[in-house]
Amino acid sequence: MKRVKKAGFTLIEMLVVIGVFAVLAIIATQSVMLSVRGTRKAEATGKLRGNLEYALGVMERRLRMATGFDCSGNPDQVDFNDELDGAVNYRCDITGNDDNIYYQGFSGGLLNTDEIDLTACTITCDVPINPREVTVTISAQEQNVSGAESARIDLSTNITLRNF
Repeated sequence: MKRVKKAGFTLIEMLVVIGVFAVLAIIATQSVMLSVRGTRKAEATGKLRGNLEYALGVMERRLRMATGFDCSGNPDQVDFNDELDGAVNYRCDITGNDDNIYYQGFSGGLLNTDEIDLTACTITCDVPINPREVTVTISAQEQNVSGAESARIDLSTNITLRNF
């Protein structure tokens, strides 16, 4: 009598194939998740950097052309005279939930506090009264984001004053 060979796979072969596909699926999923996490972090860092650079840019333009500086009071504040608004100031406030960089005469602050959390801010002058240079340093992090996707940025700028 001849043996009839049955076509098909054994249970062991099927389990090996399923195991190999499961390992490949896990590796592919992890790669996609790492890519998505990296994209989110880059996005958060870009938004945060853009927001901080905007604030520093506004401050830099106004301070560069201002006159009558005074940094002798609060280390987080600079008072100056502006051609448009007269006597004004920039003030860093990192207390409470509404931390921001405030500009006297402007409702609200320079930063979008819905997206960022200001962690440190200093405004210093090389000479407290009638300075030649002002240094602004800002540290902030993405608000309501934690873990590997969170972003933290530290920016600093030296502003050379033109009207002195």
